[in-house]
Amino acid sequence: MHESLRSSRTINRRRYFRRADNCQVQIQSIDAPLSATDACSHYCVSKDVSSGGVRLLADHPYPISAKVLLTMECRENGWTRIISRVGSIVWTKPATTEEHCQLGIQFADVDSPELQALEAASGFH
Repeated sequence: MHESLRSSRTINRRRYFRRADNCQVQIQSIDAPLSATDACSHYCVSKDVSSGGVRLLADHPYPISAKVLLTMECRENGWTRIISRVGSIVWTKPATTEEHCQLGIQFADVDSPELQALEAASGFH
């Protein structure tokens, strides 16, 4: 199969338009025991974001299905407010360096007013 055809099929499977935004994100597990390292918050950077979820570059791994609280800020890309979302880790993979990993997070409430405002302000389709 040609690469361009495969790429277009991948793009067409997505439910939400994704935008490549490098934003500061704070992530914290909300279902880890309070004494666990996972209960601490960690800072990371978004690689792309949509109204359905976000892909992060993080220095701390999380297990699949972990519930997390995200706080995102990206004023340099036109966001006018800080956005907080609850989501679940749906995939992970090592990044190109040993110090980082990528996390795929699906938002729990994709129809929230906050995300609709973000879509309107940021040019999501």
